[in-house]
Amino acid sequence: MERILKKIHRMLSFILSVNWCQTFRINFKMLPFKKAKKMPVLIFGRVKIKDLSGKITFNCPIKTGLLLLGCKYEMNTMSDKTEYLKISGEIVVNGIFACGPCYHIIVNENSKLILGHLSSLGRSGTIICTKYIELGDYARIGFNSLVSDSNYHKMIDLETNKILPMNSSIIIGSYNYIGSNVAIQTKTITPNFCTIASFSLCSKDYTNLGENILLAGYPAKLVRNNIVRDWDGEKESLMNSFDIENKFRRNKIL
Repeated sequence: MERILKKIHRMLSFILSVNWCQTFRINFKMLPFKKAKKMPVLIFGRVKIKDLSGKITFNCPIKTGLLLLGCKYEMNTMSDKTEYLKISGEIVVNGIFACGPCYHIIVNENSKLILGHLSSLGRSGTIICTKYIELGDYARIGFNSLVSDSNYHKMIDLETNKILPMNSSIIIGSYNYIGSNVAIQTKTITPNFCTIASFSLCSKDYTNLGENILLAGYPAKLVRNNIVRDWDGEKESLMNSFDIENKFRRNKIL
């Protein structure tokens, strides 16, 4: 009896945590019916949706809970702020992606945001995509961090009198562990198996430094080689935490 009650409690907690109105809206507005009915996008909490005129492309088998927006997966998730979502361009989903509460995700027209499998954006994180941003598999970004491929305002080189490019692509490699309060700016490219310490600023190509590196500082620079997060030890727990469909299937809820 106790096990049954626990399963019922988990089911009710999950059902009540989902913003079903906005979840139905985004799925059935942006996806064909056969895909939308599986609810690959789940929205949690309050959200202000600015625009859904773009598209979401799934490069993986469709199932419930591939795109988890506003889910409480971190230790510290307390907040009363409203999330903000704008999809005028394209979001490409290569697997499960999760972002914590208070997220701001803006994908402007003619831009593309690629989300790797089991990549994530922590609480109060912001992604502003005006051209091209790619997160590799297991690219995990801590809370209060910013990823933006635009400088927002035109700058002029007074020596040449040329207007500098306002935006430039960002590519975050696979198995990147990015701490809290990190700013990822235009032209940032990181190698696979890269760790970025909290309160760092990244704004250039770091791939020439090789893999298994630690970047830190404002601006970020190499501070250590031969260091990496224990991805092999965490893969199973990450899958168990974020694979909504399999988790509830095991408990005979879905």
